[in-house]
Amino acid sequence: MVLLYCWQLTLHKSFISRGSFYGLGGILVKYAQIKGKLKNGQKLIQTPYVIAITGTPCTGKSTLAAELAKQTGFKLVDGNQIIKRYGLTEGYDAKRKAKIVDDKRFSKAVVDFIMADFKKGNAKSNSSIGIYENKSKQLQNSKFKVSGHVKGYIVDSHMSHFLSSNFVNLCLVTKISIKKLFKRLTSRYAGKNKPDKASELKIRENLDSEILDICYTEALERGHNVHVLDTGLKRPKTLVSEVLNHIKPTD
Repeated sequence: MVLLYCWQLTLHKSFISRGSFYGLGGILVKYAQIKGKLKNGQKLIQTPYVIAITGTPCTGKSTLAAELAKQTGFKLVDGNQIIKRYGLTEGYDAKRKAKIVDDKRFSKAVVDFIMADFKKGNAKSNSSIGIYENKSKQLQNSKFKVSGHVKGYIVDSHMSHFLSSNFVNLCLVTKISIKKLFKRLTSRYAGKNKPDKASELKIRENLDSEILDICYTEALERGHNVHVLDTGLKRPKTLVSEVLNHIKPTD
């Protein structure tokens, strides 16, 4: 099963895999969480804290992800860069002028990248390190770091909700009004020119995706801890403040 990574596919369900990814990374994460050590009465999680930001293209995922990374100190993982780095493109849809990517391969690549990076960071310290040592202190500092190492990751991609809910701690779904979305999509795919057939199709399908809440519904189906953010009503800094209230030591 494949999925176009440049835009959210809606009507062509044959391209979308309904199976959640429960690869080795997700299994290891779940095991590590269950076996988390206790220190001073608080559970230490020996795995990274992962936030997935998904939503229809042009709903403000990247802007939110950048602000969240800035305030938390989490490492930002760009889904498009993962696709390029691991060579995940499997074809080209000439009708829509879009590349085709398999969602299961994408999920595995993201897990592999994060776990490898996390392991590399932990190797620099011999101490037992958890995501949270003192939540209130970290909130005051606006940096979710321990011993100077990155403990969290933010995955920015409309495919991020395909990651296993065992691997992702919090799934954010960005939304925006249809009127604003139409303007943004038209600007992205057509600019000042009249949209060609491929652009019109992508604009129409993305609008349908937003109207039908495809990303939100699929995130719920996969068992994610979902929080919806309307990026058209509040500034990124305000939205990030809301997100921080949803980050808990036990997530």
